Amino acid sequence: MDELCGVWSEEWSGLYYSSFEDETLAFACDGSGWFQFARPGLADVTYFRWKRGIKGRLELTYGERRMVIDGEVRDEPAGTLPPAITYRLGEEDTPLGGRRLILRIEPAVLFAHEFGLRTRDPETVFPERT
Repeated sequence: MDELCGVWSEEWSGLYYSSFEDETLAFACDGSGWFQFARPGLADVTYFRWKRGIKGRLELTYGERRMVIDGEVRDEPAGTLPPAITYRLGEEDTPLGGRRLILRIEPAVLFAHEFGLRTRDPETVFPERT
């Protein structure tokens, strides 16, 4: 299994106090994935395909974007998200979560640069489609 496969969450990083918002990056082993910004009453999800570039770099090709606002679904244009990111993975002692596997990216897809591994199985937390 690829080391990136899984769901990575800012909230699960253990680096910050939990807030009512979370950013999630998911990488499925088949090369699909999604980015989600979520807070109560809002989910903004952009689906993408990913592949490795040079060492430590991921190439991202964006597909559909869907917003769910108070249960109402809207398709949106993909927007301006970075076509590539660099990443680092490593175990760290975090101030709030103890020892965690942390994914650090540059540039941020939206705001977050650090994510903690939530699960290795993206299907268990697949974002809302309706």
